[in-house]
Amino acid sequence: MVPLLIGVASMAAILWLVSGFFARHVIAGGTRKHSLGWLLLAPFLVLAINGVALPIAGMEHPLHVLTVVLTILGLVNLGETGRMPRVLLIGIFLAPLFRFEGLALSGAAIVVLVLKGRKRAAIGLTAAIGLSLLSYGMFMHLHGLPLLPSSVMVKSTVSAAAADQGPLRVVAGIAQNLVGSFKNRWGTLLLVGIVLLLPALGTIRTRRRDGRMALDLDTRAMVALAVIGAISAHLVLGAYGWFGRYEVYILTALLLAVIYVLSHAIRRIEPGWLRIATCALALTLLDFSYVKTTWDTPGAARNVYEQQYQLHRFVTDFFRHPVAVNDIGYVSYRNDGFVLDLYGLGSEEARKLLKSGNRDLDSFAAMIQRHHVPLAMIYQNWFQGAAPSGWVPVAQLTTDKVTSGDSTVTFYLTDPSRREELMHALRRFAPTLPRRVKFVVGTESIP
Repeated sequence: MVPLLIGVASMAAILWLVSGFFARHVIAGGTRKHSLGWLLLAPFLVLAINGVALPIAGMEHPLHVLTVVLTILGLVNLGETGRMPRVLLIGIFLAPLFRFEGLALSGAAIVVLVLKGRKRAAIGLTAAIGLSLLSYGMFMHLHGLPLLPSSVMVKSTVSAAAADQGPLRVVAGIAQNLVGSFKNRWGTLLLVGIVLLLPALGTIRTRRRDGRMALDLDTRAMVALAVIGAISAHLVLGAYGWFGRYEVYILTALLLAVIYVLSHAIRRIEPGWLRIATCALALTLLDFSYVKTTWDTPGAARNVYEQQYQLHRFVTDFFRHPVAVNDIGYVSYRNDGFVLDLYGLGSEEARKLLKSGNRDLDSFAAMIQRHHVPLAMIYQNWFQGAAPSGWVPVAQLTTDKVTSGDSTVTFYLTDPSRREELMHALRRFAPTLPRRVKFVVGTESIP
């Protein structure tokens, strides 16, 4: 419940702040008038920042997006008033602590502070972020783990190459990621965003300050420069998808930056209804994919409940022994037992095995044996329909597939000495499942 509350509260704060930003710079040119126009825009805005699905995912992404909003609004406030707002310092500092991608916008914003002559704040933020990440790295090292989490390296070819394979593979990973961005719809939209923001950099002037030449940035140039820098980093290193979680932070930054940079042109659109319609049409470019994500959210939540939550219940209430899975999420949540993640997000040993290209069945069987795991609950298609010799399929749980890796999870007995106990647990578990879940027990019932 706590992750949901944090996500919902974060999204509520995001929508409140962004709505005020739109009201000032789009709806009424500096006031909160024309509430009807805002009400018409509000649904488009909610969809544009994945405002329904993101908090329900129960992860750190809404907090990350909130720091992005604080950073952009803080830069605007600094440029317009000349005073350093606390929200800017908070946003820049916290973003990389919530997600490593936060370094993109925070790093770019620190560069802007330096160019604006705010070197003390820039040095302080750099030191605070650096010490925080150094402390995290020391913690990982003391526990015999790599500096970057396995979950990051599984999903990022660049970070995995940096940790395991050396500079040449890092360059190759960057090139691969950049090509992937150019082929991705969101990557294309980010490139369009850079084109829209570039004219704002034309206002940058040089002037002499304390006997030295310095850059003079107005507020639009500050915002544009920070967001262009962050977009560039995302195109090279970032990811997309995963239920709209990975790109939403940079899309939010782009949305706010474009609205601010083009606000004078937008407010010249008359009559007011045409301005609202134009903004709604522009937001639709962001809404398009997130409409489907929003539509799928109830089914996705039910999918997690009927599959992942039921697996969690089985290993915490019916069969309290070590278990191997290839979708670690809910199975490990509030579970004191050992969970071996065969996908590698939560197991560095499994990640290295997969990264080496060695996916033969005996390697996985040996790893499970080393960890004394008597049960594997996995998607059968992950092993291309086969399983290591000696593993006995004893049950299958089948649900609708929305966000899960597959609709069917197969339970494999990997330790024959636990057979009687496992079969007894499965038979007790079966009557407790939701009606929509199909569950079969017994080797003779499993194809």
